[in-house]
Amino acid sequence: MTKYCTKKYILPKKAFAGLFWTVSADEKLLIHNMFQVYSDLETLIADARQYINIIKKENVTILNEGMVLPLKLKTTFNLNQKYWENPSIDIDPFSRIIKNIELLKFPTAYDLLVTPAGITNGKETFSFTFPFLAGYTTKDIEAFMLASNHPVPTNAKNAGLYTVSDPIGINWVTKRIVKDLPEEATPSLKN
Repeated sequence: MTKYCTKKYILPKKAFAGLFWTVSADEKLLIHNMFQVYSDLETLIADARQYINIIKKENVTILNEGMVLPLKLKTTFNLNQKYWENPSIDIDPFSRIIKNIELLKFPTAYDLLVTPAGITNGKETFSFTFPFLAGYTTKDIEAFMLASNHPVPTNAKNAGLYTVSDPIGINWVTKRIVKDLPEEATPSLKN
């Protein structure tokens, strides 16, 4: 029998989310978020580098430059068993790309919903779930949770909303902060 909402996850007070760019077959830049949210920058960078190596082996062009979004825990809220009962919306990759572009254009206008992802190597992990534009209500989050099929462990009792600070450019390979990202890597920031 499935147990719902029995484990309180300890959400990090400060965290980081990673974003990277790939080039589509028709040579358009696509921005993607890494699934996980990290409590430390070194682990984020290590995972990003590993991910880049995997993607490059699949003959997909991926830029070495990416973005780090510093996050700060704003509030937590309780999850409810009914969130797992009838998920109907799958957020497709294109919709995520559009939301990520909006998030990068106006990062401080959004709060990021972060949900538990489970336990990996004995450590609680969290996922980059969905950005909400300022002015959202608890009902908006609940509506999202009721409809979304974003994977969240059924035992998770809580999730968090994080404020988003201005993005930091980074070269995933050299680990250096990039103040001036190449123009082709920042289409959403030039508008």
